[in-house]
Amino acid sequence: MVGSGCLTSTTRWPVPGKPCSLSVTPSCNLLVTCQEPNKLVELSADSGQCVREVALQEDIVNPRHGVQLTTGQYVVCCGSRLFHLHRVCTVDDNGKVTRSYGSQGGSDFGQLKGPSHLAVDEDLQLIFVVDWGNDKVVVLNQALELVGHITVGLPYSLRLYLHHAKRRLYVGQWPNDVGLIVIQL
Repeated sequence: MVGSGCLTSTTRWPVPGKPCSLSVTPSCNLLVTCQEPNKLVELSADSGQCVREVALQEDIVNPRHGVQLTTGQYVVCCGSRLFHLHRVCTVDDNGKVTRSYGSQGGSDFGQLKGPSHLAVDEDLQLIFVVDWGNDKVVVLNQALELVGHITVGLPYSLRLYLHHAKRRLYVGQWPNDVGLIVIQL
């Protein structure tokens, strides 16, 4: 129960796999990024029924977060300290990588070091990627080409939220020293 009775019931929606993050699709369904097996699962916001599953190909290791663009394409960020490839990938309906940004983990141009969360600005057609290992937000266009980056100055930045109407990008920190940065776009 939350607050003074604002939540009256809960319902468990079955998700095949290990859910690790959520986003909302342009059609207002829920998109769940899963590991073991690696896939995207779209659930109807009304019924909770599975609308579609996209099995991610084996070259997408440790998917952290996925979003769907208004074009219908899916974008997934993947990689962690244990895996060498740290990328943001566009995947087709079969889960095959069609484009990617990133490579071996690192801090040089074209590298990411822990991409963990995405936010999409459909008006500007930009994708924001929080790169926790480099304490920055990488800005990509929808072709996954580098537009620029924003130095956050917040160690272990892990989550993003874009408030479209206010033109603000919120960057959240993890684990113990919870911090929040607000970037006016």
